[in-house]
Amino acid sequence: MAQTIAFDAGTFDRLIAFMTACKDQLDKAILKPTKGLMLDGTLSTFLKPGSPEWDVAAAVVKAAGEFGTATRARLKEISDEWGEFIKALVDAKAALKNGDDLATMSASDFLDKFPGLAPSSVGGAGAVP
Repeated sequence: MAQTIAFDAGTFDRLIAFMTACKDQLDKAILKPTKGLMLDGTLSTFLKPGSPEWDVAAAVVKAAGEFGTATRARLKEISDEWGEFIKALVDAKAALKNGDDLATMSASDFLDKFPGLAPSSVGGAGAVP
């Protein structure tokens, strides 16, 4: 006999709190503008090679700027994705609290209502027909 899985709001609350804390740390500790060294395009200004005219040193300085720019862009994307995921978790928690609606809702209807919870379509795995 199949076991009934009950919705546990406390677990959702802990997951939402954890994801929010991670996003806050990323936003406040890494992405927040500060004086000094940052992971952005200014990273190259912190490298002071003894001979900036040397091709190898110039390439390292240039690469540092490109690395900082790319890293900052990706971290910003991650922060935005985490924000969307947190919102989706909050929405899903609200939906799961009302079990009567879920009893008659198909998976496709659920994903239409909460698209942020849809599985990734990368590689075609996990797609819902």
